[in-house]
Amino acid sequence: KQIFSSRGMENKINFIGASAGNVFVAEADGFYFSGDEGGSWQKSYQKPVYCIALDTKNKDILYIGTDEGIFVSKDNALTWQSCSVGLGIVKIKYVIIDQAGKIYACSEARIFKTEDQGANWKEIYSLPRNDAPEIQPEEYSAEETGKFFVVINSLAVNPSNPVELYAATSKGVLFLGNEGRTWAYMTNTGLDRSLVQHILFVGDKIYIAKYKGVFLYNKEGARWQQLWEGMSFLDARFLAAGNKNSVIWVAAGKGIYKQIVADKFFYNEAFTLPSEIMDKFKNEPAIAEVQRAAIKYAEVHPDKIRNWRREARIKALF
Repeated sequence: KQIFSSRGMENKINFIGASAGNVFVAEADGFYFSGDEGGSWQKSYQKPVYCIALDTKNKDILYIGTDEGIFVSKDNALTWQSCSVGLGIVKIKYVIIDQAGKIYACSEARIFKTEDQGANWKEIYSLPRNDAPEIQPEEYSAEETGKFFVVINSLAVNPSNPVELYAATSKGVLFLGNEGRTWAYMTNTGLDRSLVQHILFVGDKIYIAKYKGVFLYNKEGARWQQLWEGMSFLDARFLAAGNKNSVIWVAAGKGIYKQIVADKFFYNEAFTLPSEIMDKFKNEPAIAEVQRAAIKYAEVHPDKIRNWRREARIKALF
């Protein structure tokens, strides 16, 4: 059932968070929270909010990214205070907290870190100037110039090695080692040219959400492999793991989809669906029937081709 409907004029939900019966929604109209799993809602921030990060050690503390930097609440979203010392007035697109309590945040062109719960921030990465979106005119088009126009969309920390930070960008996946002291782009082999929206770690596996669907990084082959594609997964924007990492939730297009994680999905091995699912398709036409109908519809049926050839031969005789 639906528990929340966007209140803003832009009708856009940017981020959802949940913790111990509390549900948090960041949208273009502000920040909303519910303490009864969506039964009732309160609004506690009045301007656009782009992301939410829940403190890993204190459930009453959470952070939001806004057009004016980062704000923190220490009373479970009732009130907010700015914690942007070192950031300045900058639009924050994503905030993430690792298990040690270090907080990382990104604007469209820079990545920041704090180790004192947001009291002081320092910049750990900035896009090269020829890549940074701030210097490009509004009408700039990557297709017209053939150059990349890079934007940072979100961040992820490797849970197995917290000094490794990953950034989802419009150019691909940016790897930052040693907490940002070294950096390089991962391979784009296997990917289309659409931007990377989100990164998810499940164990030692790396998933990314792109416009064309969900991809998994194959370490052995040093390439990306598309897992789920099609109209349902167009414009995949956000990934989350659940049920002890056996399920991945995908926010794509206008819906949220649940996918079972199993090794048989990863490498295109044969996989037999349960009989209760297959029974639902028993009255559907076979692939060959669909192909024949498509050929006939396209007016290139073999009978028509034979008639064309016969008429051509007759014309040639005369």
